[in-house]
Amino acid sequence: MDSLVMVKNDDVFTNSLIIAEGTGYKHDTIQKKIRDFEEDFKIFGDVGYCNIDLKLSDNKCKELSSENNYFSDTTSVNKMETRGRKTKIYLLNEPQATYLITLLENNDVVREFKLNLVKQFYDMKNILMETHTSYWQHMRAESKEVRKSFTDILKTFIDYARDHGSKHSNRYYTIFTKMINGKLNISDRNLLAQKTLDELQRIEQIIGNCILYKISQGIEYKNIYRDCKELIKQI
Repeated sequence: MDSLVMVKNDDVFTNSLIIAEGTGYKHDTIQKKIRDFEEDFKIFGDVGYCNIDLKLSDNKCKELSSENNYFSDTTSVNKMETRGRKTKIYLLNEPQATYLITLLENNDVVREFKLNLVKQFYDMKNILMETHTSYWQHMRAESKEVRKSFTDILKTFIDYARDHGSKHSNRYYTIFTKMINGKLNISDRNLLAQKTLDELQRIEQIIGNCILYKISQGIEYKNIYRDCKELIKQI
């Protein structure tokens, strides 16, 4: 499932684009709801926003969002209706998002989206509380050490692949990281539940050991990558 929430200043938010995409409404309609009932929304806190040019790539939208310190993620919903001009994306906390959804028709799509959104708000708030505990901080420090060891192993694999004819071996850093993050549905390694931290360490250790063993056996680098890719799926 895609991430529906983000963290800003130790609080959890969603945005108007995510709500539009999740409920099947046009973003213009969601924007108008927020404008029409702005005073109501302000009861639950300031209504933040930033202007983003949605004709840009998704990655560039994310960069701009981060620079404005509003969003850690955006969606690509309804790009055609805003192509060539900037659109205002509203940042909404949990009560604001919940109130907005009450202004929409309560059909099956909206109900399912609301259920998923409420669950993600709840889960992320629990994770934020965990990150302030000494145990979580210890686990995160451990996971960074495991990550460092894993990237050292990836460097060994990259050098091995390059020596055996790979012309784009440096891409394996990103490829392996994306595969593992995708397996665990990770978007930010600094915001992981303790269980996910444990699983992340376990997978990186297993894959790292697999790479080193297969290199020692002289296995062709493409086969090492293929085998590790399959192993990640099976773990």
